[in-house]
Amino acid sequence: MNIQNKYKMLLLLLISLNAFAENESYTQWVANGKPELNYVPVAPTQPSGALATFGDLASFQAATPGAVLNFEDFEGGATGPGGINTCTPPVDSNSNDPCFSPGDLIGGFNLNVSTPGNDLVALGDGFIFQPTVVVGANTFTDSTILNFTNTDVEAVAMEITDNVGGTVTLTVSGNSGVLGTVPVNITGVGAMTFVGIIAAEPITSIAIEQDGGNGEVIDNLYFGSLVPPVPLVIPTLSGFGLVLLGLALFFFVRKRVQV
Repeated sequence: MNIQNKYKMLLLLLISLNAFAENESYTQWVANGKPELNYVPVAPTQPSGALATFGDLASFQAATPGAVLNFEDFEGGATGPGGINTCTPPVDSNSNDPCFSPGDLIGGFNLNVSTPGNDLVALGDGFIFQPTVVVGANTFTDSTILNFTNTDVEAVAMEITDNVGGTVTLTVSGNSGVLGTVPVNITGVGAMTFVGIIAAEPITSIAIEQDGGNGEVIDNLYFGSLVPPVPLVIPTLSGFGLVLLGLALFFFVRKRVQV
């Protein structure tokens, strides 16, 4: 490689690094006029661990018959179509910020980021051509951390997208440590991609990271237990039982009167 080509490659690298530095978060990207971001392909993460995964809602639901699944679509907040709001982590049912008010979200989970002090964002419908409100890390190099406060979550599903396309990796953890990793291929900017996960032990958290260092966001979250709670059965007396009870009361009262 001659000196001239080396200089050209160095110049291209500096331009790329400068563009990345200027657009390191969703809020900075908006401030810069939402310029087109170039996706730099990286080797996708290979799936690992004993996790069952599903690529569509129908197959996930078929594998979880009778499961008690909670659902959150993030539509109850204050972010309108095409809008963007920064959210103070953790984002949960107690949130009180520009994104959500207390009670806007269901309980049982929260969203956080991998770098303490950084924010999350809520993006309104169409912000990155996505059809619904999505939530995730504001800073592109951060991972979005999904934590479960319920202790019986063995099944999780969600839709994921980002602002460039490419691969997003989910690292699933439980009380025993990392249970496995799941790569999710995003087919295009704002294209919602479904992933469902079933684990053999309760899931405590999922780290969601765009492999190219861009902005992963999620929507339509399902989570819950594979085993439905056993209903409390209150025994009822049959007709014959009522007769026996009546006779017992009759003889009890008669005996008391005789005494």
